[in-house]
Amino acid sequence: MPKRWAISDIHGCNKTFKQLLERMELQPDDYLYLLGDYINKGPRSKKVIKTILKLREDGHKVRCLIGNHEELLLRALEDPMLIPTFNQQGGKQTLKSFKVKTIADIPTEYLNFFYSLEYYIELEDFVLVHASLNFLDKNPFTDRFAMLWSRSNRIIPAKIQYRRIIHGHTPTKLTVIREGLKKIKNYSICIDAGCVYKGEELGNLIALNLDTFEILVQKNEEEAVLEKK
Repeated sequence: MPKRWAISDIHGCNKTFKQLLERMELQPDDYLYLLGDYINKGPRSKKVIKTILKLREDGHKVRCLIGNHEELLLRALEDPMLIPTFNQQGGKQTLKSFKVKTIADIPTEYLNFFYSLEYYIELEDFVLVHASLNFLDKNPFTDRFAMLWSRSNRIIPAKIQYRRIIHGHTPTKLTVIREGLKKIKNYSICIDAGCVYKGEELGNLIALNLDTFEILVQKNEEEAVLEKK
């Protein structure tokens, strides 16, 4: 039986990402859903993207969402006024990982990857998104800003056919994530375990099995992580 896995907010932590993938033992029929924020803050953004592209080259079924950090990179590419914001949000580490001075110098292969990212994925039993949906809209799938930036927990299940939202974006303690997975009527489940941060119950990258709701927890393996403010 194929497995379905979801991972979010890798943030340049490729050593950690690869350790988690090894433990997952992905099979050709398995599905891997990545929920955005592959870059910025951590030291190995380029290698994270290379790992994802290699998974696809090897025939794995990998679908990737855009996160607010990827969108910020693309916006800064088109509007230089946003470059300082990108740099402040961990973009300096991303440029360093690519060994370039500007976003425009990032190789086309990687920029094409960022442009190809999806905003949301609808499954029969889940909606996957980086941040959240705007349920004040008649159609919550039209607000792309909310998909990337919202931290709202206001959910109207009927608008998404009573499916659960699986998302990242908000660094969350492991105990809180585990408690959320146990709640039958919890329609908004965060799987961002604050991989790139030091702090109580943070510094973890997790993979959620969408069929069993079990999680694999991988402690951060990078030599550089950030203090959570």
